Amino acid sequence: MNKFFNSWILFLCIITFPFALAVGMNEDYYFFGLRIPGEEFQYSEIFFSVVSGLVLVLGGLKATRKWMGLNLVRQRDKMSFSTFISDSRMKRLLLYTGIEVFFFMALGLFYSLFVKETQLLGLVLLLLSFEHFLHLSIGLSKRYYRLGLTSKAIVQADREVNVVYFKGLKQITKQQQTLFFEYTNDLVLEIPLDAIPELKQMRFIRMLQRKVNPNKVFFSGF
Repeated sequence: MNKFFNSWILFLCIITFPFALAVGMNEDYYFFGLRIPGEEFQYSEIFFSVVSGLVLVLGGLKATRKWMGLNLVRQRDKMSFSTFISDSRMKRLLLYTGIEVFFFMALGLFYSLFVKETQLLGLVLLLLSFEHFLHLSIGLSKRYYRLGLTSKAIVQADREVNVVYFKGLKQITKQQQTLFFEYTNDLVLEIPLDAIPELKQMRFIRMLQRKVNPNKVFFSGF
């Protein structure tokens, strides 16, 4: 899900770049054959406002999903199994989130300082950068980055949020360090097994086998 939101935000920032150059440097640019005028671009305020609004909505949806995930997994008393993410998962988390923070901050500073018409977009991107940093800080310091197991679902929340419900399951397959969950409607979801510390993986699998109906769900690769 992160990839979806990040891709669209990046796309919007890229298509905004030639418009920002045209307005900021008062020169005409061509984008896919479309002439972009400089200061004569009469719709500049509307265009940059719409782009800023779209980026804010996408970032807001992404943030809402992440914070809701944290709120779910931190309720450990409602879970039969709960564990903080593994060290290997944490390293990847720090790397990818660090890239996201830098990416949003760099673009935010550029659009904030380049030309006044893009200042709003720059502020939105800086806000997203801060949100990512805040989410990472709280998730790690409060140990909210967890994977939990309830009677109805598996919930994993860190920079990604995965919820795998047991209803409608027909098969669970283990391939290397990934669990694949196949449903009767042909939907396939996955959970990274290496998000769980190695010493707790067997306990998680045993608890998982107790939660699903063995007469309806087939286990493969275990």
